[in-house]
Amino acid sequence: MKKVTILLCAVLFSVLSFAQSPISLSYKLSSEVDLNVAMLTRLMDISTMDVVLKGDFKGKKAIITEHIVNGPEVKTYILPSYSPVNDSITSIKVMSRETSDKKTKMFIAVDGSFILLKELDLSSDDRSYILMETELNEAMHQDIPIFGYTKGTDTPDRQYCNVRDSKIHPKEWGKELGLTNYIYYTVNFTDFDSK
Repeated sequence: MKKVTILLCAVLFSVLSFAQSPISLSYKLSSEVDLNVAMLTRLMDISTMDVVLKGDFKGKKAIITEHIVNGPEVKTYILPSYSPVNDSITSIKVMSRETSDKKTKMFIAVDGSFILLKELDLSSDDRSYILMETELNEAMHQDIPIFGYTKGTDTPDRQYCNVRDSKIHPKEWGKELGLTNYIYYTVNFTDFDSK
């Protein structure tokens, strides 16, 4: 009986120690940072966002996945990750700018470490795509949406705010809001030595 009790305690301890606490996120937009930086980014027509995540992920790596939605088709790409997260609070910074040929250049950094400089083809004849928050009502453990690019709803007034304010996971934007073409990014935190 004593061995069974010890075994049950060991199993319970291992389950509790591997249970991941929910990760919360908040956003800082360019207007909420240093005034000089805000003025410069506005002058250069650069969109910036600072995604602040809090949770139990010290020593893990942030794996960011790009999801490109084109109607019912979704393509996913895992972005490279090189360094561990150093604290229980981390920041993912995004800067993007539309170029003269209607492409979008985007820079992503996690905790100040360079992750990606990428060119996205977000050309649209009728409306520009914008960098947008993807905050949800509930805290999540995995596949946490951190930001997206959308050209708004397919209505005559092309609403952006109702997409953001819906607090719906971006994978549901097509079904729930009628969006057909957009890109969103999620983050997962994994052990640094895992692939």
